[in-house]
Amino acid sequence: MVRCRQPAAYGEKMKLLLAFCLFVAPSLAHAGDVDPYRGLPYDEARGKILAEGWRPTPDAECYDPAGWRCEAYPEAVSCSGTGLGPCKMIWRHEDGRVMIIIAEQEPMIVAGEGRR
Repeated sequence: MVRCRQPAAYGEKMKLLLAFCLFVAPSLAHAGDVDPYRGLPYDEARGKILAEGWRPTPDAECYDPAGWRCEAYPEAVSCSGTGLGPCKMIWRHEDGRVMIIIAEQEPMIVAGEGRR
C-alpha cells in the first residue's frame, strides 16, 4: 500500500480553516441583516434604521466639504467632496452593536454597510 505524506503546512491550513469557521463565518451570517438597506435612498433607510432601535453616533469632528451633511445627519463621520458625496455613517444599537453605512450620490443612496 502506498501512503501519501501530508505536507507540513497541511496542519496549519486546517487550523486556519477551523478558525475561519468558528470566528469569521458567524459574523458573515449577520451581514445579510443589513442588505435590505442597500440601494435605498438614505433618508428612507434612515427611517427604518431608527425604527429598529439604532441611534446616530454623533461625531463632533465630522468632515464634509459640502458643509451641510454633518449637520443634517448627526451619524455622519466623513463625507467626500468629489461630487458623488460618499458619506460614512455610524450607528449604535441599544444592545451595543455598531453599524457603519456608506451612502453616496445626491440624493444619497445606501451603497454599503457592515456591522460589528
